[in-house]
Amino acid sequence: MSLPLLIAAAIPLCIVGLVIKTWWDRRFLLKNVPAPANPSLIWGHEKTEWEDNSGWQWRAWFKECGKAFKLKAAWGHPDILVVGDTVALSHIYAKNTYNYPHSPVFIPLIERLVLKHMNTVPTPLHFR
Repeated sequence: MSLPLLIAAAIPLCIVGLVIKTWWDRRFLLKNVPAPANPSLIWGHEKTEWEDNSGWQWRAWFKECGKAFKLKAAWGHPDILVVGDTVALSHIYAKNTYNYPHSPVFIPLIERLVLKHMNTVPTPLHFR
């Protein structure tokens, strides 16, 4: 077989594999976590979030789903896990800080609360 033929056969296989992986992740990751009703197909729950100026939508979502729920992200991005439980947040940000990846926005706050020069976990590659 020639190289162009192998490349032509590999491209559709890669696309099919990517579609199956995306479907699998959307179907089974965070499967048992509740989610608010009626997400937009393109914008997910993020459109509703940005249309609400004073945060009343968050209050309604916490009332509807409890202290932990998932939001559908815009443009097919992975679901967003929202945690509002004070015990869980204390565990993530104070007691067991080193085992969770943190947003760059929260790293200065965590450094001030826990330790000045803390090594945060940027990605799962840290465990290699």
